Amino acid sequence: MKIKRFSLAAFLFAAFFLLSQFGYTQNLLLLNSGRDYCYIYSLSRKQILAKYKVCPKNASVTDILNFQKGYCAVPHRINLNIDAVNLWIFNKNFSKIVKKIPVAQSPYKAFCLDKNRVLVNHTFFSFEKRKFVGEIVNLSTLKVEKTLFFDGIPAGVVNVFGKDYAIIEDVRGVIKGVRLVDLKDGTGILIDDPNLSSNIVECNGELYCAVNGYGVDGYANSLFKITLSPLMDKPVSIKRLLTFKAHSYPFILGSYKTYLIIGFTNHSVKKNFNSLCVYNTKTGKKRFFKVCFGPESFACYKNKVFVAGLSQECLTVITFPDMKMQNIKISDTVPGFSSIRVID
Repeated sequence: MKIKRFSLAAFLFAAFFLLSQFGYTQNLLLLNSGRDYCYIYSLSRKQILAKYKVCPKNASVTDILNFQKGYCAVPHRINLNIDAVNLWIFNKNFSKIVKKIPVAQSPYKAFCLDKNRVLVNHTFFSFEKRKFVGEIVNLSTLKVEKTLFFDGIPAGVVNVFGKDYAIIEDVRGVIKGVRLVDLKDGTGILIDDPNLSSNIVECNGELYCAVNGYGVDGYANSLFKITLSPLMDKPVSIKRLLTFKAHSYPFILGSYKTYLIIGFTNHSVKKNFNSLCVYNTKTGKKRFFKVCFGPESFACYKNKVFVAGLSQECLTVITFPDMKMQNIKISDTVPGFSSIRVID
């Protein structure tokens, strides 16, 4: 009897150890929208755990999120020249769509507001409303909480002064700059400089903007700091921090602690196709890395930053604070990944 008890205890310990290791293992969700499938990739095992088809051949999925109940796919088209009007909720093994959430026409990207809510943007202009549409979707209740109307397309979300703001890109030339819209009450902050771009990211309460190579002289290929005040509806100051000389077409992928993660989007330019800049907003120091091909999507978890390649199925992992970098070639497939999410 003692031997049996010991064996059971050993078995339970081993099972607990394996489960704890699995729980600790970091998995990534990688969307290849050009091929219409996604991977679940194990970072510790350096292998693909699963591959799933996310839409029919003539359709396209432009973003995907994981949440407690399964996966939320954002289909942009459901067939040739037919726009999507729903979000698709898949179960945990992608074997079926368990729910379709009605949204406006042509959903494109989902920007996380918190653990349960996202802002979904759309590329379709409503001629009835004379506006672009966005919805706040609750992935816990699987319902649209709020429908919003904007003068341009939401290009991202920033949190400043404890409020979530949509970054509105002036695609119709009616804003004369970039507008930040409070997602709760609709009030706005106008960044009234038409030479800045909508590539704006928040880092430690400050806003940073990158302007690519199509910008005018004095703005092109540059990084700016935008200082706001809670008492003003316009910026206090706009300051150029640096201009990239050896690289061009900068795009801020996101921020991690005091760092901006900056990729370069025109991959036909020499030195651009696999370059990444990590810029420390506290010290002003920058460091360049040779990373995966086409670094355009970003995620972070604990002390790691993940960058996925758009030009090839590859992945870069940077560990902070020592900035150790590892490039992982997943396959030779082109194009690569348009979206990367952490499965925690």
